[in-house]
Amino acid sequence: MAREDRGVSGGPPAAVRMEFARRLQNALNDKGWTQSELARRMAPLLRESRIGRDNISKYVRGKVLPLPPALEAMAKVLGVESKDLLPSRATAGVSQELMPSSLRDIGGDRYWVQLNMALDADIALEIMQLVRKGRKKGGEGA
Repeated sequence: MAREDRGVSGGPPAAVRMEFARRLQNALNDKGWTQSELARRMAPLLRESRIGRDNISKYVRGKVLPLPPALEAMAKVLGVESKDLLPSRATAGVSQELMPSSLRDIGGDRYWVQLNMALDADIALEIMQLVRKGRKKGGEGA
């Protein structure tokens, strides 16, 4: 009922998985349920597959995301919408983490640069060399 996630909502998989994990744990806490209790309540809704506490543990630890049938069953038994559990690109909690890049003028002919994307090794190394050069010229926090 879980899959290794390599790119949900166009954002970094780890950020999305961890935000989902946080939301799921909060929902469990709100209900006063254990991971086993959630799995037990979901099981009747998932006739074509099995779900157990081990699956829920992986979700809560941010290791994997549930497949759509499990997500829907989870949301239903928790009494929430699936979109309340699974973050999207527009979600405030992770929106900054999901931006692939940004460039902000901080004055004094300096810019704050943020990159959050997968790059080929040669491009990534070239960028890091440029950052190091900028630091040597006296740039702080580059």
